[in-house]
Amino acid sequence: MADNPDTSTEAPAPPSGVKALLPALLAVMLGIGGGAALGIFVAGPALTKGMVVVNVGAKGGDHGAGDGEHGDEAATDGEHVTDESGDEEHASDGKKKDPAAAPEIHTLDNLVINPAGSGGSRFLLVTIALEAGSTPALEMLKARDAELRDAVLSTIAQRNVETLTDFAFRDSVKVELTAAINARFGKRTVKRMYFPQWVIQ
Repeated sequence: MADNPDTSTEAPAPPSGVKALLPALLAVMLGIGGGAALGIFVAGPALTKGMVVVNVGAKGGDHGAGDGEHGDEAATDGEHVTDESGDEEHASDGKKKDPAAAPEIHTLDNLVINPAGSGGSRFLLVTIALEAGSTPALEMLKARDAELRDAVLSTIAQRNVETLTDFAFRDSVKVELTAAINARFGKRTVKRMYFPQWVIQ
């Protein structure tokens, strides 16, 4: 009888290393990809649609399960803003203003004034920033700028060089100027005054 080659029936060795983990990695990746797709195409639009419905209900005055307060509608409609304490701060058109808002300033730049008794040989170069009492007052100061400059020049020109060079007198100059402007343009036209530039030559 001839020798037959060895035909053993042993099973092939199972894959090892990366090949053994490949099915598990594919399953995990498919799970993650499927979850992301489900979130993007199904859950995301459903949540967004639900949020829009809630906002529309709040805008229309339906407070739903809320506590009956105004919520976000006050802050988004541009009419007024309510802070946590319930105090309303309006804009300058009859509504209260935000106290942190920038003041309404009208600036008179580089005014040249000859002090009293100087005979034209000395001059004061000054820039004056006027904080208006309201938006209408600010608009009036801008519209009547020439008249405003005249009031300032004629008021400061009454002071002599010694007064204008003494730093202690600047506050009294501010008081005098504010009174003169408010007398001509109306009460509370100017709230505060600043001298960002003050040079005597």
